[in-house]
Amino acid sequence: EQMSNEKKKEKEKAVKVSDKDAEGTVLDYLNKNNRPFSAQQIFENLHGGVGKTQAPKVLQTLADRGAIVAKENGKQKIFWKNQDDAADPDQLRELDTESAALSSELERVSGECKQAGDQVRQLTSQLTAEQLEADLARLTEENSRLETKLTGLRGNTVKISEADRKKAETRYSTMRSHWTSRKRKFRDIVGQLGESTGKSVKELLEDIPVETDEDRGLFIAFNF
Repeated sequence: EQMSNEKKKEKEKAVKVSDKDAEGTVLDYLNKNNRPFSAQQIFENLHGGVGKTQAPKVLQTLADRGAIVAKENGKQKIFWKNQDDAADPDQLRELDTESAALSSELERVSGECKQAGDQVRQLTSQLTAEQLEADLARLTEENSRLETKLTGLRGNTVKISEADRKKAETRYSTMRSHWTSRKRKFRDIVGQLGESTGKSVKELLEDIPVETDEDRGLFIAFNF
């Protein structure tokens, strides 16, 4: 029996930790398990993490410091987590309001991103700047040639039949329609690029660069 008591004392001595370490262990346990405990329960639940006689001492020290709350409950004292750090209702309502505002802002920004992505896909699916430049140059040259020819026809400097004159005017009208349509598309694309990049049309034309009718000395009336 004496040997048994000695082993028991040795075991209790082996598991004993410093008061400082015990305070940290007990406080962490109470914070994680937010309900009341007695000193005996703390000792048992920590499985020897603190000594039996050490547990009530450590708990009282933490209570005196205000880290936990202590209350007499009949013949024993119980301890639990200090609730003073819990958010009050006003703070919770403020957080709810802020969360709703952030959700609304996120939805708005997501919509703008989607719209910008749609515009980029639309622009990339159309003709490239190089293709537009080539088409514009070709149509400008063709238009200039037809303008010169039509001027001569209208001034009767070249004698042609009425049927040939009407045919020429019809072809001119058709080609001018093609040129007008392509120039309108080009202006629309440049306008959309300007809105996406924040640059003016003049700045974009300098960056691409694109040779316009005016750059070639052609000032042709253009109506939408």
